[in-house]
Amino acid sequence: MSPSHAGYIYIPQTSDCGDGGYTNQSIDIYAFDYGYQFDGWDGDCAEQGNPATVLVDHNITCTAHFSEIPTPPPCYGVFITIEPDIGGYSYIPQTGTWSDGYADQTIDIYAYPNDGYQFDSWDADGPCAGQGNPASVYVSDAVCCAANFSEVVTGNPITNAYPHANRGSDCHANALSPTNDSTISHANGHTRRSVAVRRHRPPHPHARPPPALAITPRSN
Repeated sequence: MSPSHAGYIYIPQTSDCGDGGYTNQSIDIYAFDYGYQFDGWDGDCAEQGNPATVLVDHNITCTAHFSEIPTPPPCYGVFITIEPDIGGYSYIPQTGTWSDGYADQTIDIYAYPNDGYQFDSWDADGPCAGQGNPASVYVSDAVCCAANFSEVVTGNPITNAYPHANRGSDCHANALSPTNDSTISHANGHTRRSVAVRRHRPPHPHARPPPALAITPRSN
């Protein structure tokens, strides 16, 4: 066993010798760990899996090698602020390296406008600044970006409101104290990751209705 405190060996077959040995018998040798990971065998068990199967027709020597389980890299959250919050929503197609965030990977952040709005730019602060749409960001720390939208001015605009799932005036504060129902919270100590989900809602209650069509009776 290497290291000696990393695990233990188990052989399920019963000895056919009085001294606890085996004679011309095939045995299975299991290597179990104590919080380590099994790496492989040396000796007569070399290049076998776990368990190793050997024929005991001579003195057998096998060494099980273990190593410490590597600590996973830190996991970082991605937080997107929408300005104004009814202007649109964000979408990240990549799956996180870990279940609750991203670690040392490049992601694409899309900003989609809601009806009646257009995407203008990313905020001047943050890793998305100066980029197009989508913005590509390498996640090596918590990412905070703000997408700016403006209302499309037409002859008679009607604005539909789709509250944004990632809204928060301060990215880092939002990471610590999320208040929206689309933020996934995890209890394992990693930074939370907000997931943007488009929600279709009825027109905003204060949306301006289309003007009534004026009809003037024709005189004879």
